[in-house]
Amino acid sequence: MDEARRQGDRMRPAKSEGDEPQGSPSGGGTSRERIERMITLVQSYRGVSQREVAAALGRNVHAIVPDSGNPKLDLVVSLAELLDWPVEMVVASIQGTLSAAALRGGAQGTADAAPKLPAKERVHRAWELAESERWTELVDFSEPSRNDDLDGEMFAHLMQYRFIAMESDGRYLQGIEACRLGLRRTQRGSVANFRLRAAMAYGLMVVGLIHEAEGVSTSLCAEMACLDDADPEHCTRSMSRFTRGNALRLQAPSSLDVQGVALEAIRSLSDAARGFDHVALLNSDRRYAALARTARAAMSDLDVILGKAHPGELVAGVIASLDRAVELDAMDSSSAESVGWECVFACQAILRSGRQIDDAERALAILTNKLDQVAARLGHWALREQLFSIEHLQRVHMQARHGVAQPWSLDEEDVRTVMGTMGRFPEFRAEGWRILAAVLAEKGARSR
Repeated sequence: MDEARRQGDRMRPAKSEGDEPQGSPSGGGTSRERIERMITLVQSYRGVSQREVAAALGRNVHAIVPDSGNPKLDLVVSLAELLDWPVEMVVASIQGTLSAAALRGGAQGTADAAPKLPAKERVHRAWELAESERWTELVDFSEPSRNDDLDGEMFAHLMQYRFIAMESDGRYLQGIEACRLGLRRTQRGSVANFRLRAAMAYGLMVVGLIHEAEGVSTSLCAEMACLDDADPEHCTRSMSRFTRGNALRLQAPSSLDVQGVALEAIRSLSDAARGFDHVALLNSDRRYAALARTARAAMSDLDVILGKAHPGELVAGVIASLDRAVELDAMDSSSAESVGWECVFACQAILRSGRQIDDAERALAILTNKLDQVAARLGHWALREQLFSIEHLQRVHMQARHGVAQPWSLDEEDVRTVMGTMGRFPEFRAEGWRILAAVLAEKGARSR
């Protein structure tokens, strides 16, 4: 399991809840008009014609949208599947009430009867599917309604593997819901309970719910504080500390007590790094070594926030490490992901510090190019979200400085990626609409 895949980091302008640009599905008009806009989104996201959308929805091409504007459940579910969005997001879009609060759950699908393997064999089978990264099969195999006969602890362990499968495709909302389902049927203090809470805290952080992530991870760290380093759950405790440290790091720049919050974040990340080093050495596991590296990179970012290090030092160090690194294709996925997060931290240092860094635009170009390569190679949705957020904020800064908006110049595949990112990250939604609106305006200007 890549336990620390896609940590979330937010560096974007403040925005109000429900702040939707004109042209988004929930941005005005009747429910019928909003459904029509969603059909257009499906065409862009999937790269298909309206006739093909109608066929996928099982509807007549001339009557895709019901005259009443009130779609039946099958249409809503089908739209969600075509857009890779949670059902709740589609419903809220059609109703014109899309908000981050509406997206904090995940949709549970329906399924046929499960293969009734004995409980332990079923959990072992889920482990095998996770180890071989057969995520689609694991999602189907772990469907909750197929496994409702399992006792609480076994069901909870299965939901942990379901989270891993959902996380691998960036479907964090559904992964968080799997954790919630498992936690309802397990006992506090059990191994399954610890693991599910650690996974849920991480998922909450990735989707931008950093205060919730801090709360869950802080509680878990306190409960697991007395574990011996030889305890098998030592890595779960380290993961909780990693999540807590990053959740605090994200809050530090806007905190009234920047120093206090940042120092607490450093303590958690330092403990996490030592724990990951121990597990990596004990098991000869490069995944945990990469997690330790990411934790230390986050600590370097905190040193910049505290004023202990110049942002230029962080940026120069990351760019130098890129020059020394082996080819990306030769890296294991965990090491490559760590490189991606180092690029994220360096980009954020540049954007926070403005003109303190020499040749900042060139440095950003180098870092975002490498970040793009890592995200593409890993199919990593959280890194993609970070890339779009960084590039959007960069354009905001450049427009404020030079008075000219920098074009996006996104191709159709990029547009589909933006839309997929919007469905996976509620806090990115309004930013995504702004990007899409800018891209549409650019296309309109070119066609005139």
